[in-house]
Amino acid sequence: MALKRTFMIGVMLVCGTLTGAAWGQNHTPGTYFERNPDSGDSLPLALPGVFDYDTQLFAPLEFTNGKEKDPNTGLYFELSKTYLSLERAARFDSIRGRESSNGTEFYTGTRYELGWYNEQDQGWNASFAKTEGTFFVNNGSGFLGGTPTIGNVRLTTVELNRTFRQTTSRGGVFEPSFGLRYNWMRDRITDNGINTLGNNNIFVQNASNTAFGIQVGARMSKRRGRWRFTYRGNVAATYNQQRLDIDDVIAGGFADLSITDQSFVPILDGTLEATYNVTRDLSLKLGVQGSYIWNGVLRANTESLSGNGLALGANPGTPAFLANDENYVAAGFVFGMEFRR
Repeated sequence: MALKRTFMIGVMLVCGTLTGAAWGQNHTPGTYFERNPDSGDSLPLALPGVFDYDTQLFAPLEFTNGKEKDPNTGLYFELSKTYLSLERAARFDSIRGRESSNGTEFYTGTRYELGWYNEQDQGWNASFAKTEGTFFVNNGSGFLGGTPTIGNVRLTTVELNRTFRQTTSRGGVFEPSFGLRYNWMRDRITDNGINTLGNNNIFVQNASNTAFGIQVGARMSKRRGRWRFTYRGNVAATYNQQRLDIDDVIAGGFADLSITDQSFVPILDGTLEATYNVTRDLSLKLGVQGSYIWNGVLRANTESLSGNGLALGANPGTPAFLANDENYVAAGFVFGMEFRR
């Protein structure tokens, strides 16, 4: 009798061990949302496969096919700092009829990108980038001198794209896309000095460009171990709404003016990046990028009060030159981090 009882206990232990081993082979560590019991009908619903992320941001990188890491599905997010060279607004001397450049300067900015891919290699991508900076124009600021002209330049880009991807025969990943693009370019120029009439003069220009349109592009990626090299290019056709607001405050009075116009502005941009997987989900990236915005951009005039035809009260009768058909170049470096689940 004791032998029979011992045999039955041994059989139960073996069955329990085999069952536990089989369950461990069919499941990976993670947070799973299984079917709710009848008593849990009031609990929030969860779609299978959406929340099965194990949240191990620092898990080591593993290659799924022994050599390379397959493209990710689900959400991804990028946060980058940019260091772009923007061209300052030029100087247009209305009296002498000549133009001179103020050169370029590097400004820091921020870029965010959020995207998603499903199992069918279709997804969405959205990005937001902003670069802004201040500069000084040492042009004497007026006929009798004074403080230098202060300029502020800003470039903002918003994109929303429908994306697709496929693996090439050489192991790369090709991602064509199409979508919408919004660009906002602004010059704000403040000149506080003495005009040709000998009066204290505060002269402010605010030149803005609101460009909205469609774009098509593609991205090509190639992975080598922990490194991924990406080449991306876009072409956009946008409708630009120009607006120039002028405030000319003189001792004893003021004058203001608003000028609006429209233009068609094509845009070309490209990016070359190298990304390094530190862990399975987190990567660091470094690259270069550039944008060329063709003619059709409104810029302010950084010329001093003595020769600026847009200064309404300072130079009566002086012909005004409106720089509303300029191009715009932004080029520089990008570095940041990337999360792909």
